[in-house]
Amino acid sequence: MKIAQIGIVAPMSTADPRTRMSFAAFEAEVAKINDLLCGANLLIWDLRTMMPPPLPRNVAAGRPLCRLA
Repeated sequence: MKIAQIGIVAPMSTADPRTRMSFAAFEAEVAKINDLLCGANLLIWDLRTMMPPPLPRNVAAGRPLCRLA
């Protein structure tokens, strides 16, 4: 899949070939893509991680997250 197909970058046919992106603008676009990839990786990790269900006493006390020790 080309990046232009998902709407991140304008297709080459409509972009002016004489226009150049500044390095700061390029870094900003790469940072956006990196943020999306980091979010996707976090969601994939969350799907793969099988956490045990919380103990009933912790749920009743309003402490769904407790120390493992």
